[in-house]
Amino acid sequence: MATACPTVAREGQTMRSVEFFTYMVPSAKGDGTYLLSRRKLTCWQAVAHPGAVPVEGSREVRQCPESADERRALGFDTAEESPARAPLRRRARRTRR
Repeated sequence: MATACPTVAREGQTMRSVEFFTYMVPSAKGDGTYLLSRRKLTCWQAVAHPGAVPVEGSREVRQCPESADERRALGFDTAEESPARAPLRRRARRTRR
């Protein structure tokens, strides 16, 4: 099955598998009802929604780039350095009149 924007790994870059699920998240109304999440979430993202339950059969595995820092934190020896990141540019807020 082809996707519109397949993940392309650069030569030599380590990729890792990350599982995403559609979750049933508690309604903001607090009435005990559950709604489907708008996006697929990882289990780490779902923690932000206490009581969230993954939907069976919605599992999607995506290949995400792994940085040298992440590999070091996991205990893998690597000589590759993390690329320097450009500073984030903040957009100026508009003021209402």
